[in-house]
Amino acid sequence: MITKERLISVLREQLPEFPLNDDWIPDVLGYPIINDVARFICDRAQGKCIDELTRAVSLLDMLWREGDPYIKGLVHECLDTLLSCNELALVEQHLSSELRTISSKMKTNQKGTMS
Repeated sequence: MITKERLISVLREQLPEFPLNDDWIPDVLGYPIINDVARFICDRAQGKCIDELTRAVSLLDMLWREGDPYIKGLVHECLDTLLSCNELALVEQHLSSELRTISSKMKTNQKGTMS
């Protein structure tokens, strides 16, 4: 199971090209880290860096499948942050069906609150 305590090591193992902010590491500040992951994913989608995009999205899927409730909350936060990505459609193409469904529901809910 992936826990908060393992988040940094999992990120480094699964996505070595991801630039971890040194300020977030000592206290494992999960929410700032996962929002940086969302920006990383969006940047890769906008730059059409498909290999890195695929690895980053695979990491999200792994965190969702193997994460404890705290880690699943981080994945949910990341998906929420990705809603503002201009290349969300490309990102969603690489999400697992379960995460794509969650993202779709989040988009629907967001539209409902904007009406």
